[in-house]
Amino acid sequence: MKRLLALLLPLWLLTGAAAAYDGQDAVFARFPLSELAQYAGTSESDWLASALAERGAEGADVYADALTANLASGTARILFPTDGMRIAMTYKSLGSPKFVSYLGDSVFYCTELGKRGVGDFAWALIAAEHCGTSFPSDAANTPESLLQSIAEAELESGGFALMGNTADADATAIVLRALAPYRESCSELVERTLNALAELQRESGAFASLGTETAESTAQVVLALSALGIAPDSDERFVKNGVTCIDALYGFATSDGFAHIRGGETDALATAQALSALRAYELPQQNDDSVPASAGAVPSLSSAATDNDSGTTQTVLLVAAAVAVVAGAAVFLRVRFAKQYQK
Repeated sequence: MKRLLALLLPLWLLTGAAAAYDGQDAVFARFPLSELAQYAGTSESDWLASALAERGAEGADVYADALTANLASGTARILFPTDGMRIAMTYKSLGSPKFVSYLGDSVFYCTELGKRGVGDFAWALIAAEHCGTSFPSDAANTPESLLQSIAEAELESGGFALMGNTADADATAIVLRALAPYRESCSELVERTLNALAELQRESGAFASLGTETAESTAQVVLALSALGIAPDSDERFVKNGVTCIDALYGFATSDGFAHIRGGETDALATAQALSALRAYELPQQNDDSVPASAGAVPSLSSAATDNDSGTTQTVLLVAAAVAVVAGAAVFLRVRFAKQYQK
């Protein structure tokens, strides 16, 4: 199998796997926002609606109205702080100002963060950054306190875990994404976490969660690298057997979205995360390592672990790919809304 993979991977690269995603119209047709609206307030539907709206899909106002109605009726409920963060981010992506109150309740003034692990702290920072909102002066949680909580959750072996003491690609990538706006103030932690994440990459170039290579895990890595200004299609730390993170992510593509695992059916959550990751990758990279004005001064979070030189310069390769990617016979694929999003 490894020998076959080694033969096929160069061909995959030459066929332009890293080219800009051209399946957007098929995804829009597969997942109309007006139809997704009936599921507004559920994890998979909200993430997918956000990704579609950010790519210009029609019906954002319809989905926003449905989300408001479902929350009011109790059809959609906020059980954990991360639910409120997701809803705030969804409203923001849909262009609705209603994100403000949910961001306040779930991030700025929430006293329940941390009960479900490091993800609470990481997603709080991601949600605030996504919504473009500064932390109020009277906030119960601040960038400093959230970053300190993240630093304290770092595993002795490096990286972060959703549970237990084994580094997980999803958790580690999500933390990196949260650290990105503050990378100058916690450069050593960022470098250690990058190194830990690189060690988790599989021989196929993809990333796994709970032992299974998935589009979602791979997409989270692309999101993290893009947030840090690191090119996920060329950085040598994230290339295995000539395959980049972007190449690996395209390996999960279907005729109208992305599958949870290779060769599987089109999946709502996998499609949502892959679309968001590819959009982040396709946007102009900003390798200026600057902290946004809204970040404020954040104290150094370095620990006693090995120092790493944070001055890595990334070279963005502009690949002119003339390509025609081999397409298999398309099968009518079903949406699965059963998986619980734990990011």
